[in-house]
Amino acid sequence: MEEILTRELNNSNPWWFGESFKTFKYRRTLYFELKKFLKYRQIMAIAGIRRAGKTVLMNQLIEELLKENNSKNILFFSFEEYHSKDTLENILYHYLKNFPKNNRKYIFFDEIQKVKYWQDVLKRFYDRDNNIKFIVCGSSSLKISQSKESLAGRIYDFYLPCLSFIEFLQLNEISLKIKGNSLKEKYDSALYYKEILEFQFGEYIFKGAFPELAKTQDAKIINKYISNSVIERIIFKDIPEVFDVKNKQALNSILLFSARETSNLFTFENLSQIIGIDRETAKKYVNYLVLSLIIDELWNYTASAAKQIRTNKKVHIIHPSISIAVQKYRREILSINEVMGRYVESIVYQHCRLFADRLFFWRTPQKEEVNIIAEVKNKLIITCLQASKSAIEKVKKAGGEIIVKEVKEIKTPLIEKFKKLGKTK
Repeated sequence: MEEILTRELNNSNPWWFGESFKTFKYRRTLYFELKKFLKYRQIMAIAGIRRAGKTVLMNQLIEELLKENNSKNILFFSFEEYHSKDTLENILYHYLKNFPKNNRKYIFFDEIQKVKYWQDVLKRFYDRDNNIKFIVCGSSSLKISQSKESLAGRIYDFYLPCLSFIEFLQLNEISLKIKGNSLKEKYDSALYYKEILEFQFGEYIFKGAFPELAKTQDAKIINKYISNSVIERIIFKDIPEVFDVKNKQALNSILLFSARETSNLFTFENLSQIIGIDRETAKKYVNYLVLSLIIDELWNYTASAAKQIRTNKKVHIIHPSISIAVQKYRREILSINEVMGRYVESIVYQHCRLFADRLFFWRTPQKEEVNIIAEVKNKLIITCLQASKSAIEKVKKAGGEIIVKEVKEIKTPLIEKFKKLGKTK
């Protein structure tokens, strides 16, 4: 075991032997935030869907650390194929015994969620040695197995999303000089790039979730990449490794339903009937998909938590390109307004996740609806894709602003409800 472990560690850490180590030049937005936290002792945990770029991000942090640190003080290991708690412990004991004991040691663990009770092991070593800095990442939510509770006060968690639209443009080397402070000023400035942005936004919807696809044009390669490297791995490997999934085909069917119905309402009763499983299993499988970061479940806004549980939910796929790949659509699907409208709503929702503390939608029994409500520092920001001019004015009078595309009326009672909260933006 000692010899095998030593060989695996040597292969995973070429910089220990003076080999050059260069990563992708482009830096995701999250990289700059993570870089700031390297100086703090707390564990850094990065969660993100498969192929979002977590491993590349870790390698870029390693490249940065190598500029000012002894190469032997930086360890990387992936648990993609090694799932044993014993392996994790043996790696740490071996490394700490045989490598420099002075200065801070930066330990990077990829796909850590595959190791059962990983948080207990890291907690033990964290508490024992002040010179250890752990950076871990995984393709499933790192809150699985109550890791946050076990590591309370010892961990900062970060989310690496699919590519944002601006990141997609940057990867395609498209530079925009948009000026202005207000949304109106920025919008007017962006009109100069209207044709470019419209074309690139269509490309972003079709393939823009993953960095490796940003410059790919072949639709068959795009579909195969997403289907094989992302969807099949999550459904048939990642989730069953963490949870007891007795019906993988039902799990796959729920993902297909979510892809088809993204931004639409659903109930667990209706979902269970469609898939042919009981309600509790449907609820459990939806939760697995949420924890695996491939879909999101959005709740109707209400002051009553009990009522939130009872009311209809919305489902959002993590990115429309996954919906397109699951259903094997061609680019022509983007010409259908109803489909495009739902895809745009899911994209707006995912972008809102980057700044909001919590997200909801709001729908009355009369079917009046606000697509997305973002809670930010106890303030509510109403983000609508559908609203009339009169509705816009009512929201402004209520003391806030509304981000709008156009279309239907939001009635006065809706605005009045938020007005009474006294904290609407």
